[in-house]
Amino acid sequence: KNLQLGVSSRTCRMQGSTQVPCTQEAADQLQQQPVKQHAVAAVDNLHDVVLGDDAKDSPPTGPGNARWSPPQSGYFKLNFDAGRVNEDWHGWGFVIRNHMGDVVLAGVQQNKGFASPEVEEARACLYALRSAMAQGFRRLIIEGDCQPLIRKLQLRLIPNNTLGLFISDILSLVERLDFYAWNFVKRGSNEVAHAIAHLLPITSGARLWDEGGPDIVYDLATSDM
Repeated sequence: KNLQLGVSSRTCRMQGSTQVPCTQEAADQLQQQPVKQHAVAAVDNLHDVVLGDDAKDSPPTGPGNARWSPPQSGYFKLNFDAGRVNEDWHGWGFVIRNHMGDVVLAGVQQNKGFASPEVEEARACLYALRSAMAQGFRRLIIEGDCQPLIRKLQLRLIPNNTLGLFISDILSLVERLDFYAWNFVKRGSNEVAHAIAHLLPITSGARLWDEGGPDIVYDLATSDM
């Protein structure tokens, strides 16, 4: 489950014994890069080969992904987001969808107060993962639109501050999954989770739906593919 940096001309290894095909060009590039760049390149190569081209990390500049893209059969995508609902309240939202784009689980937690945006995104991610794993999901592609957080999670960077406490908890939690991958996406690919985080009317505490739920979740899920 830990990112392994051993690279051959045939395989790139990620997360334990999982092996995926790797082109000679990709292997050569990995061998020439520093350690942190190795990690980024290995993650990006996995996106290309296992998850499909549409699931690759969006670049920091240039056109972003306009729509959500489905995972391959047997995997689930977990999209999460956080944000202010109003001056006093924040929300954490997530949605899990299958390879057909069907919503299989969604949840929101809303409370008073707001820390920094990146801390709230980390808390939203932790809430989403705990909810997903409690419902038995074990093969997750985890997507968010906060690039600084996603990069820290991809590289397992734990800052010595409040944010680092949440990142440490997240990284410990994903070790219990059978498969996971981190994916940065632009807002256009994260609209359902964004809408859930800002759900109205505000209700204190957590709400979870494995069926039913707010119409906006299903309306957006239908229109964003």
